[in-house]
Amino acid sequence: MKKIFYLFALVVFALTSCDKTEINTENLDAVNSQTDNINRGIRPIKLGGQLNNPYSVENMIAALDSLKANPDSLSGCMKAPSTLNDIEITATDLYVRFLPQDSVQYRTLMNDTTLSLFDFPLDYEIKQTGDYYKDPTISGDYTWLYTRVPVGYTPPAGIKYEVIENLFILEHSPYYSVETVSQDSSIMKAKSEYGRNLNEALRVLQAVSFYITGNLKQDSKAKNHFTNTTPGMQKAKSYLTVKIFGRTITLATFYFPSGYLKGKGYHTMNNNGGVSSSTASTDVPLKGIKMHFLSWFTWNSVYTDENGYYQSNQSYLLDPIHTIYFSGKNGNNSWDLDRVWLWGSCLWVQKYSLGVQSKDNYDAVIDTTSDAWDACTTNNAFYEYMTICDKEGMSRPPAHLQIALRVKSGSSSAPLFQNHTNTYTALFLGGFFNYVYSYTTDGSSFDAANIPASMFLNSLPDILLSGGDIKKLETDKSWALSQKDALSKYYSTIWHELSHSSDFQQMKNDKGYGTASSFWTSLVGTEGGHSIATFGGGSYGSKGDSNWEQVALCEGWAYYRGWTLAEKYLYYGSYKDNKTDFPRNFYNMFNALKSFGCSDANMEKCLNVKTFSEFKQQLKNIYSANKTLCNNIEERINYFYN
Repeated sequence: MKKIFYLFALVVFALTSCDKTEINTENLDAVNSQTDNINRGIRPIKLGGQLNNPYSVENMIAALDSLKANPDSLSGCMKAPSTLNDIEITATDLYVRFLPQDSVQYRTLMNDTTLSLFDFPLDYEIKQTGDYYKDPTISGDYTWLYTRVPVGYTPPAGIKYEVIENLFILEHSPYYSVETVSQDSSIMKAKSEYGRNLNEALRVLQAVSFYITGNLKQDSKAKNHFTNTTPGMQKAKSYLTVKIFGRTITLATFYFPSGYLKGKGYHTMNNNGGVSSSTASTDVPLKGIKMHFLSWFTWNSVYTDENGYYQSNQSYLLDPIHTIYFSGKNGNNSWDLDRVWLWGSCLWVQKYSLGVQSKDNYDAVIDTTSDAWDACTTNNAFYEYMTICDKEGMSRPPAHLQIALRVKSGSSSAPLFQNHTNTYTALFLGGFFNYVYSYTTDGSSFDAANIPASMFLNSLPDILLSGGDIKKLETDKSWALSQKDALSKYYSTIWHELSHSSDFQQMKNDKGYGTASSFWTSLVGTEGGHSIATFGGGSYGSKGDSNWEQVALCEGWAYYRGWTLAEKYLYYGSYKDNKTDFPRNFYNMFNALKSFGCSDANMEKCLNVKTFSEFKQQLKNIYSANKTLCNNIEERINYFYN
């Protein structure tokens, strides 16, 4: 019935319209377009009413029938109007949604690289762009996750799954021919003439479907002029003109969104580790961060380069929603900054919507007033740590890290739960689970088979950080640091935890996964045990406690690396923060060894043991040809051990 209605309406429109004013749709915009101040607080997405889906099979059939019913109006516009007769509309994709019940199901979906999932429906008007959406009709920690999948898709067993609508996506149809950029980069073309004609017909069909479903926004200042509020800067690769229904529609096609992402900071670091520092806050590139583009059922994402530049490898007809996903990448290393539940349990990757922006060029600067600033800063600290590792010949961390980034201030740690596990780990986590749940739920005992326990274990992080530390360091009377120094100290904390992860990876490379996992579980178990015993009062214990030498070596090293890197690359005198309590005081041991001539890379290689005597012997073996240095190693390590 809907198809018949649209066909009737368009025929009437064609017969009654005599206005030949050109409809310039170079800046076509969706109904839900809006531009917001990007430097705002984290906020929810607010939906309006459901939109008439232009990609539905039903509406695409209506558009095709309307075009076929008006062949004369296409004369002189399309190169081959008869090509429309070769197209038969059938479903290429399905619009679907999933509802995970726990973190196991959630991780199953998120780890599926074939899926791009959204926590809001894709066929609704967006009254307010935002960073998350929770279906008000759903109870629990999770919400519906929406996406498109190809026809014939088999969903994961046990996860609630619904098909919402059949879709026709032109790029997925058997009629679409892959296009390549011409040598002068001026136009995209299919290889054959027939392929180009079919692609043109498909784009005309798509435009008409958008038009008849009311998904083009008309400019109130100019009759029959469709535009948006964001001015274009680059020219489209090509233009497609359609004369139909008494109107001339000019479609600007092949826009590839691009621009620069920056944030406020006090230094820049190039890919060789060279640093430029500033005494005042300045715009610095956001590096290796994911910029995501979304327009109805079309999306893709790219990572920014060292200059913060991004360019989509997919073109857009409409202005897409630009969203920063805090999934970072530097070479083969990647990391996700996750939202946090309970102590440090990861729920979902953090994101920050920049709203509907131009499909050609859009630059953004994330200011300190934005709730996304701490995540942007954290991402840059991770990216630059990888650069430093390469420059200094140090081990990079494990290939992927799950980061629990809390909004408030608090402790940091690197348990690396997602990168290692063994029997000892399970026993320790069982105790930790009971400790946490005794203060949050019913205090039930640990059982790895029950749902709360499995949720907890599957969502524990590799690294736990607190972005709120930056503000605390500025405002807390015991610190009262300048914003620059607060930011530098926060970097130092991140690099401390990443030094732990590099230590683990170095051990894994040298002695294998089993040895590294057992070693790290011993450290995590020792420190976690202290934390539980003192009700969170401290995790290091004291010199002389069981396993104190492993704690002294690992934590002393991480303090040494975090502090010295901040001093070297950020010009922040973080050594002034050095304390004489255990195990921070062992920073001085590593500092002394470095002054004698021991390289950081060689010291890192020797940190795969639990005792000072073993560490000392390995280091002396490396420098056995230098007796003076070996004597200094012996004297310094003995001094701090005793």
